[in-house]
Amino acid sequence: MKKNEIDYETISAGEFKTTLTTFGEITQKGRDKVKEDVEDMHGLFKKWVKDHRPSVDIDKIATGETWVGMQAKDKYMIDEMRTSDECIVDACAEAEVYEIEFEHKQSIQDKVGSIFKGTIDKAISAFFEKGDSRNFYS
Repeated sequence: MKKNEIDYETISAGEFKTTLTTFGEITQKGRDKVKEDVEDMHGLFKKWVKDHRPSVDIDKIATGETWVGMQAKDKYMIDEMRTSDECIVDACAEAEVYEIEFEHKQSIQDKVGSIFKGTIDKAISAFFEKGDSRNFYS
C-alpha cells in the first residue's frame, strides 16, 4: 500500500479491535492476542463437547479439522443426518400444529377499483391482440 502511495484509515474502539486486518501492519502483540483468542475459543469448544457429548474422544476430534456429514456421525459429533423437511414433519407429528390464514377485508372502494382495473386490463389486452393479428406490412 505504501509502495503505491495508497493511504487507508481504520477507526475502531479498543486496543485489540483491529488486531489483524488486511491493510494494517501485523505486530507481535496483535499476533499474540489473536492466538490467545483462538486458543480460548478452542478451549471453550472442547469443554462444550466434553460436557454435552461425553462419548466423544475430544483429543481425536479437536484437531482443527472440519468434520461433516458421515465423518461427524462416525465421530459421534452428531446423532443423525436428516433434511430440514424431515425435522419439520417429525416435529409436526409430535406437536399441535395450527394453520392460520389471514384475510384482509377490502373496502368497497378497493373492490370497485379492482373491478375497474381488471376491465381496463382486459380492454388493453384485447386491443393489442387485435393489433397483432393485423398485417401492417401488406
